Amino acid sequence: MIRRPPRSTLFPYTTLFRSRRAVGISEAICGLVLVLVPGCAKEVANVVLLVLMVGAAYTHHAIGDRFERMAPSIVFTFMLTCRLVVFVQVRRKATKATEATAIAQPKEETSVAAASAQEQRHQHDADDHRIKQD
Repeated sequence: MIRRPPRSTLFPYTTLFRSRRAVGISEAICGLVLVLVPGCAKEVANVVLLVLMVGAAYTHHAIGDRFERMAPSIVFTFMLTCRLVVFVQVRRKATKATEATAIAQPKEETSVAAASAQEQRHQHDADDHRIKQD
């Protein structure tokens, strides 16, 4: 008779981490996306890696590993978190700059329109002056 191993008493998502190959492949793919792919996919890969690293740190803690064994996942978790925070701050700054530019543009257009109107007045005055001379 074949005995099955006991069910995991850890957090339910640890069954996801039993498949080391799947986790390793997803880490490699997300790492490549972080390096090679620009845009939104990079941030999605960052979040996926962050979730995987938090799960890895929790799994190490739950099975009683020493700190030396879980330190790489903790450090990588902090690095990914910092990268995500910097991305959010840069995006907020860019959004504020875009909004400021959008608000400033009508003022510039108004000044351009005023300059154009003033130029037309000068042209009209010059035409009037020529008419009077004739």
